Amino acid sequence: MGVWCRLRFGGRWTEKETGLFGLDVVGEAPGPEEHKQKRPFVGPSGKLLRQYLAESPLIASCGFTNTILHWPHEGRRTRTPTQEEVEACRPHLLNTLSKLTPKIVIAVGETAARALGCKGSIGQAQGKVIRSLAGYSIIPIYHPAALLRSRNPDRYRDMERKIRWALQTAAFELEHGSDPILHYDPYVPPDTRTGNLTIASGCALDTETTGKDLDSELLLASAYHPGQSEPIVWHPEQPVDLDDGVVFHNALFDLPILNKHGSSLPAVVDDTMVLAWMLGEDRIGLKWLAQKHLGTRVMTYEQIMATAGWEAKKNYSMQDAAITHLRYVQ
Repeated sequence: MGVWCRLRFGGRWTEKETGLFGLDVVGEAPGPEEHKQKRPFVGPSGKLLRQYLAESPLIASCGFTNTILHWPHEGRRTRTPTQEEVEACRPHLLNTLSKLTPKIVIAVGETAARALGCKGSIGQAQGKVIRSLAGYSIIPIYHPAALLRSRNPDRYRDMERKIRWALQTAAFELEHGSDPILHYDPYVPPDTRTGNLTIASGCALDTETTGKDLDSELLLASAYHPGQSEPIVWHPEQPVDLDDGVVFHNALFDLPILNKHGSSLPAVVDDTMVLAWMLGEDRIGLKWLAQKHLGTRVMTYEQIMATAGWEAKKNYSMQDAAITHLRYVQ
């Protein structure tokens, strides 16, 4: 691009990086490394975000740019862009996005989110799908720099989990062109009688185990519920209470596994595998049904267990729960 910022802060604008699949990432501003290389998102926080993006092949090849394209700094110390700088660069940002015609824009941090018209704090906007009048959806996320500055391990893990889930939301939006199946509150109060988490009627539930037989051990489980913001994910040491009307795909496998780990079982469940059989489907496996009816291709259990790390297993479980819910409401 090679144009000078009209405020003339003494640094040339950082080049944008064009993506392939209708997703663009808008950051706050270049840091010293971006200023040096004239490429966006190559500093410590940019590398961390690229690492999270690489976990989903669908969104790994995205475009990158920034709200302002010069490095805002005092001496060698990066500072937050001023409102004057944001407003001066905003027309160029919006013009760039209009030419790129993305379907999804990831707004990294509060400065980027506000420049794109989002209201409130980044904590309030994080992970939400916001429809823009420009024709694309905006999904704000915490800035990875906040993770790198955090000295609280619990806070770090919480922000990291929310960023990863927001990126999974973006992948779902790209694939299906609509809001995700479910948004889920990450915390459900324990049942006052048992101290367990309660999975309510209408949730879709999926388990991930060490094998494919009933002697397998539970690695983790996920549950979806319509209308919330994030999934529930829990580990074997946390028993749960399951209300009647929880949705499974192959409850004959999941229920004994959950029971073995101390969860209370419902009297009545819905099972999308049984429903598929009743509707005369030739094949009733979840992956086949997802590909046939949703156009969604997902990795197999064997691929995940052989090659993937813990986060990928967790995302795989959340995805299966989401697909189960979508098949159920269809």
